[in-house]
Amino acid sequence: MRFIEHLTARASLIQRIVFWLAPLACLLGIWFTLRHDPNTKIDLRLDRSAAIERAREYAAGRGVDVSTWTSGCRAEANNDRYSYFRIHENADTGVLRRLTPEVFINVMFANYETGEVFAVTLAPDGAPVGFRHNLSDANSQTAGGAVTFNVDELTHAVAPSATLEVSRAAADAELTRIAGEYGIPLNSFSTPVLKETRTPKIDEVTRHFTYRLNLPESSEVEVNQLISVVGNKIIQSKATTKVDKAYAKANFLNHQILNTIALSFYGVLLAVLVIYGLYRYLQLTRQKEVPHARSLLIAAVVGLIFFLIAMQTDFVIIAPGTPSRIAFWMTLVLGGGFVTLFMGLGIGIVFGAGEGTVREAYPGKLTSFDALLTGRIFSRNVARSVLVGVALGSWLVLLQSLPTLFWLGRADGGLGLASNLFEIFYGRLTPLLPLLNPPLHSVMVVISGLLLPLALFHRRIRADRRYFAVLILLCIVANFGTVQTQPMPFLALVMQSTALALVLLASFFFYDLLTAIVAAGVPALVTFVTYLAVQPSTSLRQAAWVSVGIVIVILLIEIYLMARGRTYTEDDVRPLYARHLAERVRMQSEVSAAREAQVRLMPAVLPQLANLSIAAECRPARTVGGDFFDVFSLDEKRIGVFVAEGGERGLEAALTIAFAKGFLMPRLQSGDTPGEIVCSLQTRLSPLLDLNQSALGLTFAVFDTGAGTFTYARTGDYPRVVIRRTNGDIISGDTERIWNLDTASPDSSSDCSIREAQFTFEAGDAAVIITDGIAKTLTTDAGLAKLATDITRLDRKSNGKQLTVSGANLPAQDLSLKPVARDDIPLRHALAAALKVQAKRARKLGIEDDLTAVVLRYDFASLPA
Repeated sequence: MRFIEHLTARASLIQRIVFWLAPLACLLGIWFTLRHDPNTKIDLRLDRSAAIERAREYAAGRGVDVSTWTSGCRAEANNDRYSYFRIHENADTGVLRRLTPEVFINVMFANYETGEVFAVTLAPDGAPVGFRHNLSDANSQTAGGAVTFNVDELTHAVAPSATLEVSRAAADAELTRIAGEYGIPLNSFSTPVLKETRTPKIDEVTRHFTYRLNLPESSEVEVNQLISVVGNKIIQSKATTKVDKAYAKANFLNHQILNTIALSFYGVLLAVLVIYGLYRYLQLTRQKEVPHARSLLIAAVVGLIFFLIAMQTDFVIIAPGTPSRIAFWMTLVLGGGFVTLFMGLGIGIVFGAGEGTVREAYPGKLTSFDALLTGRIFSRNVARSVLVGVALGSWLVLLQSLPTLFWLGRADGGLGLASNLFEIFYGRLTPLLPLLNPPLHSVMVVISGLLLPLALFHRRIRADRRYFAVLILLCIVANFGTVQTQPMPFLALVMQSTALALVLLASFFFYDLLTAIVAAGVPALVTFVTYLAVQPSTSLRQAAWVSVGIVIVILLIEIYLMARGRTYTEDDVRPLYARHLAERVRMQSEVSAAREAQVRLMPAVLPQLANLSIAAECRPARTVGGDFFDVFSLDEKRIGVFVAEGGERGLEAALTIAFAKGFLMPRLQSGDTPGEIVCSLQTRLSPLLDLNQSALGLTFAVFDTGAGTFTYARTGDYPRVVIRRTNGDIISGDTERIWNLDTASPDSSSDCSIREAQFTFEAGDAAVIITDGIAKTLTTDAGLAKLATDITRLDRKSNGKQLTVSGANLPAQDLSLKPVARDDIPLRHALAAALKVQAKRARKLGIEDDLTAVVLRYDFASLPA
């Protein structure tokens, strides 16, 4: 098929196998979910409308007409009770499970004219298991000063109310009804504990009777039946449970300390990443490379999804106390709008910060995403990312299901209930919610697990494999919060987070960002639809199949577009804000090329003479430095050294010095002295330099190993030559001869001021040529002397088996031979270590200058013992 050819044109065999087997992987993942995920075992027999109607009938049976009241509905899950029932599934817990199910449906009605609220709690099969009737929205106050007391000892607490016996009789009657309905002996309930509250608006005392239920088969659970009475009217009846803390901590997944610690790490990491994202966003703003329009678009889309979910689901079921229905909806819309706007802006800003960094560090990874946001949704770019993302996400469905295999058959293992998912089962438009939640989930996953970690490490990932390993670890931790939608063992959490991190990184590095976003959303979509499809409620199942139908239609369209759609380049869809970024990246590429050219002009391998050790290094302050050095052989006994000081002029000085080398090489065969060569070179460079560069420093030296002489000439303050004698004496410019050479010519009338010197070297003597970047990090001449000594000295240990070079223990060589075998490695190590220290000092002092040094040590004769 043509779309497969387009999709896998550049794919390896493994990638093609992954794509073709993706449907099978998804089906296996669904099968594992159906077999081992407890959320598929919850039988919700009522949909939203049926639950509201069942609750309305129950309210009418209680004498309350709620037919004209505003209604709200949501499902809730209690993992403590679920875990307890799973551990004791072979015990007799039927009464407790019917009285307090692990999943229940809350339906609430509000009358805004009277401020009344009537709430009904339904079991998954629709059976009412509790209710609450608030006669007023005003805050209750404790009556008489006594908060809680035993009814049998009431006379010792406060004087009994005239209607206490009536209230107690009504509560006992309600308790008798409950006991009969659930087949519980009345003597299983203890004497009630009473708490009285007063509602000022209705000026009535509410008596809350709490009966302790004794269930020997469930000794780890404290069960209480709460019955609230106003006069003789029952206004509340519900059962509550409280599991023993020690038992829960030892047996329940949602009480595991490792998971709590993991989520704490996730919270800290997320806070750090968000703060870094905000900092990066401000940094991009200063560089005029910030995607303001994109951030606002992302914020609007995310905020709209949040708002639709909030409106479709009753996250805030009822807000009693608002004076009218209009006021309620205004409060809900404005309040929800503010919250979703705030969350949307936050996500948009952080997403924009990560996107800007990714665009700079990984060109081309945002092309499909740009095509989507710029309206090219019917392009081949988008189609390919969607289809590949669905394939990788299908594998992720399987990979995140497999960890449950390790805990099969264990009552305290496996998975818990995903309470957040049950909350959106009872939205107003259930088929819409499976399509809203996955995109929101995937955006959160990509931000926390991919974009921000990449932004944090983007300059180091390619440089060192260790940083890539740190990136993977960071992605794993950043996924803890998004993976743990339900309680699970700690190792399962780590395994699922690892699978998500690897799929995210593979999607991004092998494909692009849109592929990663789609791949992250597929498991959420598949899981949500699976949970809906297995429910006994017909309408819930229909909602699942409607969502599946919409997804299939989208995939068919994308398949068609793979064959017929247009392919856009990055330039076609790049947003306007990226223009400055592209210019800077292009400039950085050009500067990097100049840096590469500069490096190639410097010697990759230093000349080798049997009786001379040589080391040289240049550490540029910027990408392209202004300093330059070259070391080259003149004949079998002479070596030439050329060092140029570019100051802080960077690329311009580097290019000028590159020209200088081209002029220098032919003059070496002329027989001129170093002073004449330097003067001639400076004269030729003068027309190329502006006034600020007139002090460009040059040093040219010749070392004759046969005669043991070192001759140099220099112009400018730097580069500077330091001579270190074997006895420790330091010579730095004291013996230089200053002379002027007339260079008058038809086109030049300037004179050269030259500093020239010649030294005869003995065994162990050394010369160090440094530029002013190093000198700036040294406050005194003594510091310069110490630096030269640390780099060039050779100290014989008393055992005669080891040498110490710049504080590092290195293998010794036989120093009694004549001539001594040359050994550049210790000298190079010493120089590198010294420049590393000076670079740290330069950063502390705020010095931005190149650090360049060339070291020559004469090793012809034997060293003194």
